[in-house]
Amino acid sequence: MICTEWNTPFRISLMPTQDFKMKSEQILTDLENILKNQREQFYKSLEQDEGITQQDLELVDLEIDFSPVIPFHGGKPVEAIETMGGAFYVTGYPNIVSAEMLKVMRYRYLSQRKNPLL
Repeated sequence: MICTEWNTPFRISLMPTQDFKMKSEQILTDLENILKNQREQFYKSLEQDEGITQQDLELVDLEIDFSPVIPFHGGKPVEAIETMGGAFYVTGYPNIVSAEMLKVMRYRYLSQRKNPLL
């Protein structure tokens, strides 16, 4: 196609260029690395602040219905309700939480019981 206003030829392509594909793949890789680092920092701070390790969280079963959770360190037990898409609504918590975060909340509750059954 020729641009009549400037009288110069240019191409119009609706297909992404190889350069665009490479940049978008790099962006995805960078985002994955950022999320991985954030997750690692979260678990390190969780272990330092509350003594909860990833091994502890592997023992938590989310399949048990109506099991209370404690959303904040030092908080009181509340209920969690599963929403569509595998996320959870926690009573009194400002955001919808992931299953990974719900495990932390459930572990807080179970670890405060006299005989925790993980």
